Amino acid sequence: MPNITWTREDNRTMTVVNPTNGEPMYVRKFQGVDLNLFRVNRDDMGAFLCVANNGVPPTVRKRVTLMVTFQPRIDVPVHLLGTPLGGDITLKCTVQGYPSMISYWCRDGNAQRLIMNGTKSTLISTIGPEKWKTIHVLTIRNVGEQDLGVYTCEGHNSLSNTSADVRVYEIKGIELEQHHKTKNSKKIEISNNQTGLESSSRSLADSRVTIWMLLFCFSGALF
Repeated sequence: MPNITWTREDNRTMTVVNPTNGEPMYVRKFQGVDLNLFRVNRDDMGAFLCVANNGVPPTVRKRVTLMVTFQPRIDVPVHLLGTPLGGDITLKCTVQGYPSMISYWCRDGNAQRLIMNGTKSTLISTIGPEKWKTIHVLTIRNVGEQDLGVYTCEGHNSLSNTSADVRVYEIKGIELEQHHKTKNSKKIEISNNQTGLESSSRSLADSRVTIWMLLFCFSGALF
């Protein structure tokens, strides 16, 4: 009987069922006819290589692709964003799901108010190394009162649909003053650092002149 070996094509660790006790076992290579993965999840998706070898060339290889179906999931890092009117904001959501999904940004959970690239907004959608993950980054420029409110990131596939909201509000009054003070304090800090560097440079130059004059006087005294 040939020797059967299983590995992942990307050489990642596999979580398999230990044949002796049924517990999870983490391996890069597994020997056996049947490969039993432990509690399969989305991270297990990918290509597996089955290699059969009985000592007589050639070795036989078979590539098996595993796809795991799961309902859409949305991750939003920030659910509440503040900005002064006229500022820019960036909203981000990560959508995961398989089979293939439809995902997008819209206003107030209304798909009829779909947000696309335009004069006010820039939408960048990136599919990650995992084909089941999409990252949507939405930037709204020159925010006005009409841009305040709820933005919804939605994801749909044949199993289910889900959504996550981000509320954009106006920073005003004391909050706006603090917003500007923070910016100004950073500018002052940079300016002070530059002034300190200039002062240090001048001090170093003055020291060099003083040393040169002392050397000149000392050499004159010798002669």
